[in-house]
Amino acid sequence: MKKIYSIGILLFCTGMLLAQMPANRTINTIIADALGQLPAKDAADYAKIIKEICSTGEEGVLQLADMISPPEKGLNTPVEYALSGLSHYVSAEGQESARLTTSNAYLKALDRTNDHEIKAFFIRQLEIMGKDEVVGKLSGYLTDPALSGPASQTLAAIGGTAVVEALLTALPNATDNKSKTNIVLALGDIQDTKAEVSLRELLKRLPNATDNKSKTNIVLALDDIQDTKAEVSLRELLKSDDENLEKAVLYALSRTGTKLSLPDLALAADRASYTMEKTGANEAYITLIKRALSQGSVKDAEKAANQLMAKAARAGKVQSRGAALQVLMAVNPAKTTQLLQKALKDTDRTYRNMALAYASEYADHTMYKALLKDLAKTDTDTKTDVIFWFGQLYNKQGNKDEAISVVLPVLIHLINDTDINVKSATALALVKSQDSRAIPVLASLLSDTDPEVVSISKNALASFNGNISSEVAKILPVA
Repeated sequence: MKKIYSIGILLFCTGMLLAQMPANRTINTIIADALGQLPAKDAADYAKIIKEICSTGEEGVLQLADMISPPEKGLNTPVEYALSGLSHYVSAEGQESARLTTSNAYLKALDRTNDHEIKAFFIRQLEIMGKDEVVGKLSGYLTDPALSGPASQTLAAIGGTAVVEALLTALPNATDNKSKTNIVLALGDIQDTKAEVSLRELLKRLPNATDNKSKTNIVLALDDIQDTKAEVSLRELLKSDDENLEKAVLYALSRTGTKLSLPDLALAADRASYTMEKTGANEAYITLIKRALSQGSVKDAEKAANQLMAKAARAGKVQSRGAALQVLMAVNPAKTTQLLQKALKDTDRTYRNMALAYASEYADHTMYKALLKDLAKTDTDTKTDVIFWFGQLYNKQGNKDEAISVVLPVLIHLINDTDINVKSATALALVKSQDSRAIPVLASLLSDTDPEVVSISKNALASFNGNISSEVAKILPVA
């Protein structure tokens, strides 16, 4: 009985193997036919061709690999197209066996050519579908200036402990800045904290070097791994007159720095006149202020925000003023209402609306009452913006009930304001409330002699979910 089962299993497996290879077709024939059909007519045809190539196993992959010629000697497009399609095909879920076979074929193909361009192509295929099995082989290319780029990029895509160890081992052995840069960027992409020591040591050796491109790449890698211990070295690099390096350092410090770097970035922001420019100094300074606050350096963040507020105001930079105000509100939420009231007296409408937006996070009963009280003595533009802001609050979860209870009576009164913009903003806010008490007030506008007011009423009523018929009927005979 066991013998019968064994024979049955053997026949079944043999049948499967034969099914993978089209009848009476050799690997040479399958490869030749596949190349002759590329590019395919459609996606379904393409999938069928790639599946047939996959059925040829390692031998078929190596046969295709051997067809690739140096760029100056021939056109490789059909072959590269086929191999690229195969790489993506075997990387799909459920194709692990085919993936490993293809990966091992690429590793063998690397030893069958001395051309750097061809090797780089195979390495890029491994980036698509390679896993731990390729780490050992690719590690040998990390210190090769011609191949360190694709090799380090592929290893970074694979990631893991073995990759980090390979990169850290290769870093001190790299003799050229190009390879060092590629390795450092790979370490940064992996964001492994074990890379910190090597990166810091390399950074110490670079301030006196002339290769600013390598410095820049190392700085970006330090930023990627969020290495706060590199802050001192990064601050030293701010003395560079290379714009790209300065931009990288400022960006890295904004993401990895502490309160210690606030004075340095404040100077850089001042040189940038508190506006957007190539180095991103102002944005970096604002980001670092917020970071310092999140780290618990409240007093330092508050001091920096107040200084930014004053200097940005003198420079006429409203966006920076708004950013400073946002920090000050976060520093002391209890003072948000006071800060908002002061901001609403500013002559710049953009700044006023920024203040309203930032205050939304802290809006409460006290803030509503204070602003409603101020509406009577404020100018039309500010009044319109505040009313519109109230309308937005109705859409916010957690604010709706409180906003309706405090704000609605005032809005109902303001619907009779003589300014058309105030009237329009009020109508919109009442619609946002979806409170039935607003329906008769809005319906009363239908009898107004101003067509624009009537239009405001119609649009508002049409947006109400409740029954408006009875209230409208009371007005229509008069209209």
